[in-house]
Amino acid sequence: MRTLDKTLCRHAFDDAVVAIARLAAFSTSRSLKAIGHGEYYTISADLCKKDLLIAAISVRKLSEITSTSSTLKNNSVRFLENKTQQKLASSISVWDLIGNIIHGVELEIIKNIGMFMFASTDPLRAMNSTDEIDAAVIIKSDKFDRRAFKLNDLISHVNTYIEEANDEMAKHRIFLGSGYE
Repeated sequence: MRTLDKTLCRHAFDDAVVAIARLAAFSTSRSLKAIGHGEYYTISADLCKKDLLIAAISVRKLSEITSTSSTLKNNSVRFLENKTQQKLASSISVWDLIGNIIHGVELEIIKNIGMFMFASTDPLRAMNSTDEIDAAVIIKSDKFDRRAFKLNDLISHVNTYIEEANDEMAKHRIFLGSGYE
């Protein structure tokens, strides 16, 4: 059995868990517009981008250290589609999405999925949409034009993956996370 570096495991695990927790808080919060626009509105989206990058880098590092990337490769996240994107792939593996987040050329956070989904086809419906609880991420990479996905979908897969990576580390007598405190 190969040896895992405990320090690298701890850093990757801790950074991934903290970033995912912050992303979950942002993604599941009610619309920030309800309390008015202010500096916090822009800063919260910027923090979300930062946490998304930290989570992607940390999860990738953790999967490489623990040799558990197959779970990320076998699970996928569905893209949000509009009528102009029907010819494009409707999902992407979590592993590939993480790579695209890390190497993407554009990253945009949309707090109002309803606005995003209907803006190009039905502007009136977009303005009246109340579907604001989940956040969406729009990403552009060198492999595809702008595509969007629900942030909660990625968070769910990564959260499940972190538990698997934690179990793998425990096999190497590296005990991290609240289950081992």
